[in-house]
Amino acid sequence: MRQEELTAQFRDKDHANYLDPAGFDDAAEQGENIRLELEERDYYTEENVFWVPGLARWNNIKTNARIANGTEIEVRNGKTSKYKFTTLAKLMDDALEAIEKENPKLKGVLNKMFTQYQIDPAALAGALGRIQGAWFAQGQSDAATFAPADGFPADATLTRQGDVAQTHRFSESLQAPWQPVRDIWAVF
Repeated sequence: MRQEELTAQFRDKDHANYLDPAGFDDAAEQGENIRLELEERDYYTEENVFWVPGLARWNNIKTNARIANGTEIEVRNGKTSKYKFTTLAKLMDDALEAIEKENPKLKGVLNKMFTQYQIDPAALAGALGRIQGAWFAQGQSDAATFAPADGFPADATLTRQGDVAQTHRFSESLQAPWQPVRDIWAVF
């Protein structure tokens, strides 16, 4: 992962990106500066790594999937900003919009229709929780079968082949509202 590489570079005195601890008052200040450096988009794009803005990061979405509507959440993306959570579907649409904004080649490609589909918030949060709970080892082909709880189809299977996550074996009865849930996995 690029963040791990960068963190190692910031701590390696022989690397050009080294952040000398002597330049900081204490370890906390150095840690904060490393956190800020990790938010510099250029470190990622210079290595042709896909940039995901703070709002769209999986950790932000999973952490806030079940919070109360109207809650303000903190989003860190170099600087800290506030985002007023209205619904999980809106957060997911806004996350995809943020990805498109930061990655112009994706403009108009991502399906930002969670709000329009009016998916039950508990079912959407449940589906995301099940995706979060699935384990995929790099380079292995493992499958996680989701239980029908939370409105997710009983025969939905999610697999990972190397760096490509795929969904398959969805029943014929799977309706359009679940398409964004299937699509979103490839993004996060």
